[in-house]
Amino acid sequence: MSQKKTGKKSLLKLLYLIIALFVLLNVFAAIQAYSMTHFVENSDMKKADVEFSAGNAVKAIVFGIDLPRPKSDIIPDRPYENVTIPAEDGNTLEAWVMPTDSVSKGMVILFHGYGDEKSSMLSHACILLDMGYDVLMPNFMGSGNSYGNGTTLGYLEAKNVKQTYDYAVSQLNQKHITLLGFSMGAAAITKAQHDYNMAVDGIILEAPYGSMLDAVSIRMGTIPVISKFTAALMTFWGGKLSGFNAFEMNPEEYVKTVNTPTLMMYGGQDLRIPGEESVRIFDNISSKDKTLHMFPEAKHEDYTLKYPQEWKNIVSNFLSTTSI
Repeated sequence: MSQKKTGKKSLLKLLYLIIALFVLLNVFAAIQAYSMTHFVENSDMKKADVEFSAGNAVKAIVFGIDLPRPKSDIIPDRPYENVTIPAEDGNTLEAWVMPTDSVSKGMVILFHGYGDEKSSMLSHACILLDMGYDVLMPNFMGSGNSYGNGTTLGYLEAKNVKQTYDYAVSQLNQKHITLLGFSMGAAAITKAQHDYNMAVDGIILEAPYGSMLDAVSIRMGTIPVISKFTAALMTFWGGKLSGFNAFEMNPEEYVKTVNTPTLMMYGGQDLRIPGEESVRIFDNISSKDKTLHMFPEAKHEDYTLKYPQEWKNIVSNFLSTTSI
């Protein structure tokens, strides 16, 4: 009898331990998710796109990391105008409008990646301007002087894509518009096109991720103690704390409804977006007018800096065939 009681007590202790560990893991996941989706004005960090290592893993999990709000003192060396784009609830997005100095062939709207802001797309802008296209470059929510201090890795940013498109049509009188985004910007475009089916000439996707869960798993994968389960918890809390279901953020599913002409590019050495993931996304695109291009030695980076002429040729050919 005493052995049975002892056994029950041991099982009860084990159950309590499991529950305690589960609660603790959720707390850690929530802290980390919050820190990765909310920017801090006066962070000591110098690089928003944090790379984790075993040395700072414990600190990252227990306390989170203060990600600096993406800002920059860089300004274009071409003519530009600061504009304000209306967003929901009386909020606004900050943006640059840059006109080409030749007869305009249309407008390309550029959307930056996670932890970045509009100046990160200036290399793209300069090439496009030289090709004869006007450029509109917004800061997503949470970046620069745009509203808020949070990021949702493309989910709520999809509304920013639509708001910017509406501004280009209604205020800039643009009739031929192409959307181009890098990483999070590309993911936001897929959701926006899925949700709103905007009448654009085409979309250009650079290194989009397949799903929010995959993006979190890859980003956190260099921390030895993080498992797929923990990544799922972080995905859950990242959405919960920002008011949406993060598991619904699946660009590889969104593109199944995209019939817009599409150019997709990815890096052959991109550790964040594996090649097979990029191919899977491309295969899912419904449009019959689609092109996939790989830059063999590129990582998760700006392709225009490492492959400027190749990028220009590919994009120029795409843009020249997508007028509606």
